[in-house]
Amino acid sequence: MDGEAPNVSRFHYLDSSEMHPIVEEALAEKGDRAREAWIALFRNRALQLIRKGSSLAIAAEAAVLNRHLFSPAGRAIQQENPVYHARIATIADMLTQAGQRTDAAFLGAVMSSHKAYAKRIVEALAEAGEHGLPRRDLLTMLDIQESHLSHVLRALEKADVIARHRRPGFKEVRVVLGSAGRDLIEEKILPEWFTRMEQFIADATQGTVPEAHTVTESLEQANVPSRLMASRINNLVAVVADAKAVVGTRS
Repeated sequence: MDGEAPNVSRFHYLDSSEMHPIVEEALAEKGDRAREAWIALFRNRALQLIRKGSSLAIAAEAAVLNRHLFSPAGRAIQQENPVYHARIATIADMLTQAGQRTDAAFLGAVMSSHKAYAKRIVEALAEAGEHGLPRRDLLTMLDIQESHLSHVLRALEKADVIARHRRPGFKEVRVVLGSAGRDLIEEKILPEWFTRMEQFIADATQGTVPEAHTVTESLEQANVPSRLMASRINNLVAVVADAKAVVGTRS
């Protein structure tokens, strides 16, 4: 059976939490061309997450696929078209394996044993973005021996804190964050609640004053450490907004 392929491009960057009806629709698809389009979508999303996403985001995507693959409807599709079901299951398995977190004790031991350099490397790579940094830049920044840097990078790579690769057409080795490194940024070094706080303060300096409950709810959704901290941040945003208003009346 064949038919017109659906336009799946609008689903490439949806959050995993929004993918449930999409996966359900894909599993119910009957046309060969349409099925190929859905397979391409799930494969491209998986590769994008494995390359750039945290292990939590990767695991969330795998969970969505697995939930529908092994639902009653998914089992029915498995009986009707085992090849189609298996191709999607292969993508889910790839995500599941990639999303398995590095053992916390091992990761902690690696970061601790190289504490003079590990955190600086992770922060520098976070600042550099998705393309990371040339290895020679890290050597210059850290001012250490070549052999010592190699030792540190090997340990961090083994813990999936960093990855090393060559971009097509370039000879230089570049160092980028691995999934465990991205998790460190999101959970400990530059957590989501902090970046949301920054945005609220920046908005306040421009005269945009969010409701106090909006700030609190947003920070709690981003796992701010405590309600007391959320309250203090609310106060800070209000102070900045008041200062902006005072300056505005004087000008």
